[in-house]
Amino acid sequence: MGSQEAIALVFLILVIWVCTILVLLSRVDRDEKRERRHERKASRQAGHHAH
Repeated sequence: MGSQEAIALVFLILVIWVCTILVLLSRVDRDEKRERRHERKASRQAGHHAH
């Protein structure tokens, strides 16, 4: 019983850990995409001003 409970606890911690990492990675990806969009807009505006 004790060993099974320990394995279940470790498995549960691993699942939570993986979920938190996936959530953090998805948030970082979204932030990067937002920054890239802003940069593209800025570069387009600069190009129009140059012309």
